[in-house]
Amino acid sequence: MFDETTQAHRKMRSDVPIKAFSFCELRKRPPADSVPEPPQKGAIIIQITMTQNTPHWNLTETAAWIVFRNLSVVTRFSDPAPENWQAYMMYESMWLCPKVAEPSELGDALRSGRLSALGRSGDTGSKMMTIPAIEWETLIVRPPSAYRLLPDNTKDVPWHDIRASSADVQKLWRGTSETTSRAKFDWVSIRSIHEGLRLLNPEFSKNELIKETQQAFQDKFNKEPPSRSSLQRQIARWI
Repeated sequence: MFDETTQAHRKMRSDVPIKAFSFCELRKRPPADSVPEPPQKGAIIIQITMTQNTPHWNLTETAAWIVFRNLSVVTRFSDPAPENWQAYMMYESMWLCPKVAEPSELGDALRSGRLSALGRSGDTGSKMMTIPAIEWETLIVRPPSAYRLLPDNTKDVPWHDIRASSADVQKLWRGTSETTSRAKFDWVSIRSIHEGLRLLNPEFSKNELIKETQQAFQDKFNKEPPSRSSLQRQIARWI
C-alpha cells in the first residue's frame, strides 16, 4: 500500500521523457560536466531537420559541416545561441565525432570562388549581398566572422551576418555516408590528402599531384590507390 504522495512521485517519474543521442554522440560522448544535458528526443529530431532544411548556414555552421559532416555538430552552432567554435575545436574531448577535414578548407573554397557567401557590408542599414571573391583574398576566415588584421593589430570586420547556401556546402563537401559506404575508396580522405599536397607543393603539375596523392594514399592505408582516371574524375568534381 502506497500513500498518495508516493503514487504521485512515481507517476511524475514515468512522465520524464527519454533522452536520445545519435550514434556518434553515444560512441564518443564528452564528460558529463563538460557540456549541458542534451534536449529531449523530439527536440533533437526537430532541430536537426530544421538545420538540414535551412537554406543558408552561418559561417560557423558551414565550418562545422566541412570539418565533421554531421548535423548534430552543426546544430550546436546554430543561431540564436551558438556555442564557441574556437573553444570547441580546442578540446577534442568535446567532439561528438572525429573530424574528416581541416577548417582551412572553408577559406580555401571562398578564396578560389568554389563557394560563394552572402553578407552585409559595414554600412548602416546595408542589405545582404554576394561577397565578391576578391574580398576573401585579404580576409582571415575565423568563424564566426572574417576579418582583416590592421597594422596596429586591431581587427577590421567589413562583412557581417555571413551566410552560405547549405545546399552548395553539402554539394561541395559530401556527407560521409555518401563518400564511404557507396564507394570503393574513401574519397573524403583522398580529397584531404590531395588538397594538403596541393597547398604544400604549388609548383606541382596536375600529373605530379595525382602521382603524389596515389603514393600518399598507399603509404597511409597500405592498399592499392585509385587509378589515375578515377582520381582525375574526382578532382574535376572538386574544382
